[in-house]
Amino acid sequence: MDATLKGLVGLLEGSDVEARCAALVVLSRLGLADERVARAAAKAVASPNILLRDFALGYFEQVKSPLTVEVVLPLLDGEDEPVRARAVALLAPH
Repeated sequence: MDATLKGLVGLLEGSDVEARCAALVVLSRLGLADERVARAAAKAVASPNILLRDFALGYFEQVKSPLTVEVVLPLLDGEDEPVRARAVALLAPH
């Protein structure tokens, strides 16, 4: 993992929601399926912050990660219908 990627993961793991969302956009566009990136995105999926969770789901929609099923499966039990629908769409290919 090079310094730039470490910096992006650091932003994603930080506490600044705007920086975390921006890092997710960049990492998603780059299509980086690195395990540390996917684990940090997984933590964001579990966030109570709706915006952060949205960007994190976008990461898993764009990047095919071995963690997708593990991360998305619990969302099927959630109360948010749009999130459940996205979870179903993410799990369908598996």
